[in-house]
Amino acid sequence: MTCRAAARLAALLVAGAALVPVAPLSTLPAAADPADDLVCLGLEPDTEVGAEAESVSRPLVQVQVPAAQRLLERRGTQPGEDWAIAVLDSGVVHGVDVEAVYPGGGAPPVDYHGTVVANLAAGAPRPDGGLVGVAPGARVLDIRVFDEQEDPSGAPPGVNMDRLIEGLEWVVARARSGEGTRIAVAVVAHWMERDADLRRAIDKVLAEDIVVVAATGNRPGEGERNYDKIEVDEAGRPLPGEDVADLVQPAGYPGVLGVGATADGSTADLRAAVLQSSAIDVVVPTAGAVSRGLNGQSCVLAGDENVATSWAAAEVAGVVAMLRSAHPDETRQQIEARLLHTANGVADRPSVLTGAGVVQSLEAIARPLSPAPDGTVVAPSPAAEIRPATAPAPRTDVLVEPRRRAVWAGLIGGGVVLLAVVLRPLLARRRGA
Repeated sequence: MTCRAAARLAALLVAGAALVPVAPLSTLPAAADPADDLVCLGLEPDTEVGAEAESVSRPLVQVQVPAAQRLLERRGTQPGEDWAIAVLDSGVVHGVDVEAVYPGGGAPPVDYHGTVVANLAAGAPRPDGGLVGVAPGARVLDIRVFDEQEDPSGAPPGVNMDRLIEGLEWVVARARSGEGTRIAVAVVAHWMERDADLRRAIDKVLAEDIVVVAATGNRPGEGERNYDKIEVDEAGRPLPGEDVADLVQPAGYPGVLGVGATADGSTADLRAAVLQSSAIDVVVPTAGAVSRGLNGQSCVLAGDENVATSWAAAEVAGVVAMLRSAHPDETRQQIEARLLHTANGVADRPSVLTGAGVVQSLEAIARPLSPAPDGTVVAPSPAAEIRPATAPAPRTDVLVEPRRRAVWAGLIGGGVVLLAVVLRPLLARRRGA
């Protein structure tokens, strides 16, 4: 399935992600049985609101969100405070602080997608304090870009390309006007082929110092978009060297933060489930995350089908908003550098499955990095960090020559005395004779 989303003026755009293995979860609570909890997909606007979900949001725990939130709160800052997240999706109806709704957004929400995305990024805690959103202090710009009918331009079902571009242009206009809070991030979870108008709209958003987060796409099934454009072998497995960055937009555009999804420590061959792409910058787990449904009730994204790149993009959008509240004077490039250089992979050698690795939000906030305004991080050279041990330089001894002379004088004098002692008896006998 596909997922969509968006959100502070100086913001971030989110678009889907890929599945990758992550570290063991031995420190996390056991996953709840989905049958014992509320599943987001099953909630409709008229579903009677009952008990709240009781599950721990395992993906957010795994990427250090609770610890990062506590750190910010100790500093006197709410996660995402003073920033907004632009959510370009199917509409937001519950669970977040909506600052503004795009006036050209069209009909009310037609599905749960936008509400789930917004709550993953910025949803308020549950009544018992249980975690929902990554950055609950952030506000949301609700930009509805879906139609009820499939867009003939080839966009995913429900997405209207014209509205998507208009929504991005509205984000730019709002950023330039200074109206409301600054935009931290824009979430765009759709993936599609290259489009010149979409590229121009994305570039305008980036020019306003807004992070654009985009999903990198799950592997399509038969009959889904782009299925016939992705080559596989006879068993349906991807061919060696697969890289679909050109097919996954806007994640593949320069400057966009492409996000993939991980699968909670699974050792399975995830290439059968996700698209391999050099557009992937970072990844996060998603299955088992807590969000909210169309009736406002907290719910769980349960099951393997919720290892989804659009949910991942929403989570990373929330992390970006947290980072901007922690480092409010940094550029979008500096914020992105913090994410890449603190993930659990290698930023300089990204993988087509995991990018730079799984996001570590506490590390991204607290590690003493000093990226340049363009995002460059200069690491100390190994030679500068580890130098071979050397003996201390000898001190200059001004008495060395006098001492040398004294030693020789002593040796000569001692030799003379010794010789005299040896020769004295001989000389005495000779005189006696």
